[in-house]
Amino acid sequence: MNKYVKAMLYLTGVIGGGIIGYKYQQNQRALSLFDPETIAYNFQHMDQVMPSYDVAPAMVPFYFAKKTKSLPTTYSFKGETKSVEALLERTQTTGFLVIQDQTIIREDYFQGAHQATTFTSWSIAKSILSLLVGKAVEQGLIKDINEPITTYVPLLKKSGYHNVSIKHILQMASGVKFDETYEKRTSDIQKLFIKTLALNEGVDDVMAALQSKQSPGIAFDYNSSDTQALGMLIANVTGKQPSLYFQDEIWSQIGTTDRAFWLTDRHGQDYAFCGFNATLRDYAKLGQLCLQKGLWDGKQVVSEEWLYESTRVHEESFPTMNKAFGYGYQWWVPFNDNKDFLALGVWGQYLYIHPETKTIIVKTSADSDFVEHEEETITMMRSVALHM
Repeated sequence: MNKYVKAMLYLTGVIGGGIIGYKYQQNQRALSLFDPETIAYNFQHMDQVMPSYDVAPAMVPFYFAKKTKSLPTTYSFKGETKSVEALLERTQTTGFLVIQDQTIIREDYFQGAHQATTFTSWSIAKSILSLLVGKAVEQGLIKDINEPITTYVPLLKKSGYHNVSIKHILQMASGVKFDETYEKRTSDIQKLFIKTLALNEGVDDVMAALQSKQSPGIAFDYNSSDTQALGMLIANVTGKQPSLYFQDEIWSQIGTTDRAFWLTDRHGQDYAFCGFNATLRDYAKLGQLCLQKGLWDGKQVVSEEWLYESTRVHEESFPTMNKAFGYGYQWWVPFNDNKDFLALGVWGQYLYIHPETKTIIVKTSADSDFVEHEEETITMMRSVALHM
């Protein structure tokens, strides 16, 4: 059994055991969240697992055109010719959508999913938080990302985030001690869910107890607490949870048509780092917004400058944990060459954007071996974009 499967089975057992008898109907789903037999279904019905808020769609809908067009069937990876279809099957794909020039070229669903399915995004939500920070900067709610986050979030003053700049947090270089090891029973990522779902603590209170392990700005160190800190920042400067601010300022402005929702703790505080759920076509509209440099139907929804800064590798950026990937402001940059960028979530969730070819690819999965498959999957996506 894959080490991630083992870890998550343990996690859901602890969470489920801690909330038996609790008033939420999600208890039974929580117990089997990552079971191999139910994981694909659960990832398509996360509102049956955790509390959530609906995120309302746009009043003015937008629909991609559709056109039959042949896609590349193979790609090259590490000197070998590989099959696109075989990769989709091997990575436990649940949805696969390819759009070019605002036209759907391919759209397929697997493992019980369909066009109206709401797929969980996991860490794709981190890139959404980047958009929200950019919007708050544009509106003057955040004066400068070089300011300490504790200027705006006093609750974090006794934590490792005290005097850490917003920019370093955006770059995953806060220096805060947070163990993101999914397969480790005592890791911080596991304890966060146990504390908030089983022990009924607020996620903000869990954040306030985190401490530093090194000075900020020293090194890239991917951790979900950095994004959760950004969620607290958004909540404090806007007076709204990130889900509502996202709904009002971005999601409702880009032609979205289907149901979406954001997962929360038991106190209604968003899991900013992982909680968003939507349909493939609506995820693609976020990609289209980025392709259009933040412009939608004549309105600048997100600053063009912010998108440029967020989706490139900065000269002062730190080496990432994987040399195949660079990092901007909560966005991944494949191969460090600034040709494309993506939002990426565990278990194989992808929102891939290739500006030169005007291509968007959305892939959702229930892949327990997602780490092993990430570089190959992104290589496939770039190949598809370049050779359509």
